[in-house]
Amino acid sequence: MRGGNFLRFFKRFKTAVILFLLIFPLGIFCAENLTLSKALEYAEKNCYPAQIGKLEIENARENISESLSLYYPKIDFSLGHIHLDNDTAFKFGPMIFPAGEQLFWKWDFTVNYTIWDFGRRSRIVESYKKGESAVSMKVASDVKIKQVEVTALYMQALTLRDQIDVVNQRKKSMEEHLKTAQNLYEQGVVTRNDVLRTEVALRTLEDQMRTLESAQKNVLDSLKKAIGFSIEEELSL
Repeated sequence: MRGGNFLRFFKRFKTAVILFLLIFPLGIFCAENLTLSKALEYAEKNCYPAQIGKLEIENARENISESLSLYYPKIDFSLGHIHLDNDTAFKFGPMIFPAGEQLFWKWDFTVNYTIWDFGRRSRIVESYKKGESAVSMKVASDVKIKQVEVTALYMQALTLRDQIDVVNQRKKSMEEHLKTAQNLYEQGVVTRNDVLRTEVALRTLEDQMRTLESAQKNVLDSLKKAIGFSIEEELSL
């Protein structure tokens, strides 16, 4: 490869590598864009009491199927054979002559059906159906309770985010005001107390910002737990 072609190839390769390094991390570390509807879906999917309840529903349905089988006839079928050797018929010197052998095939086919059991089967089936209905209602209730919790956490996180934005804007304005007050103080237009009041107001906003950010982190962590996410996973509401 000639020197000019090699340089052009190297420049193109370097540009491609740089673009890859700039774009590829964005695909890895892109935060989950979580809407409220998605959060409610995750809450229903990852609700632990609901998952246990679904297993109980399946168990109740199996019991219903087993109870319904009591209404079907019971069928028994067996098949085999019997091989009988008769006793010796006669002897002649050392020779023994049997009279013969008999082979019998035997089969049995039996059908049993309970016509009336005083309502026992009906009561068993009805009991299991009521159990299934109760478990289904409990599962639905558990999911709704979890979704109400997720909705409250989601709205609280949005409120804190808006409050942080407002405080951040006020903080930026106060920083600009502090710069102006310091310049005016150096020119002798305002007193030192005006600068001090601005610094105190700025520190108050910074404390408020830290408090809101800490509260937002706690709420987001609780929201992640409620929808079955890892604490380390990034969320964008």
